[in-house]
Amino acid sequence: MSNMTKKAALPTDEEIQSKIQHFSERAERVITGIEKINKKETIHDKLFLIRKQLQIFKNKKVTYTTIQQLIKEEFSLVVSDFTLRKFCQNELGFPKKTSGSHQQQIDHINIPHQTEANDSHYEEDLDVFDSPIEELMPKESLQQNFDAKSALSNTSSNFE
Repeated sequence: MSNMTKKAALPTDEEIQSKIQHFSERAERVITGIEKINKKETIHDKLFLIRKQLQIFKNKKVTYTTIQQLIKEEFSLVVSDFTLRKFCQNELGFPKKTSGSHQQQIDHINIPHQTEANDSHYEEDLDVFDSPIEELMPKESLQQNFDAKSALSNTSSNFE
C-alpha cells in the first residue's frame, strides 16, 4: 500500500472563490485569441500571429519563396513553401494559381470521335435488357418457390 499514489486534495471553497475573477479574465483572453493554452504550438499558429503582415502580399506578384525567406529573416520562423501557400490560400483568401500547362495537357488529349458505327455494338448489348427473362435463362434454372429448409438441409451435409 505504501507504493500507491496519494490523491490530490480538493481546493477549499474559499480558494476557488478567490480565483474566479482571475479565471474570468484569463478565459476572456483565451476566447479572443490573445492567450493560447495549447502546449503544442504549430507553424499555423505562428503564421496566424502575423496574418495582417502577410495580407499585404495578397494579389501582389511576390512569390511564396520570397515571402518565406522574409519570414525566416524577420521572425526566425522557418516555414515550408507548401505550408505558407496553404495558409495564405485557406486562411487569407490568396488566389490559387491556375496551372495553364495542366489545362494545355487536358486540351491535347486525343478523344476519338464517336460515330454511329462505333456505337452500334453498345446498342446490341443493351438489347439484352429488353428481352424477357425466359429467353435469357432456361426455365429449369429458375426456381419458382424457394424452400429455405430444404436448401439448408442440402448444405448442412457439406459441412459435416
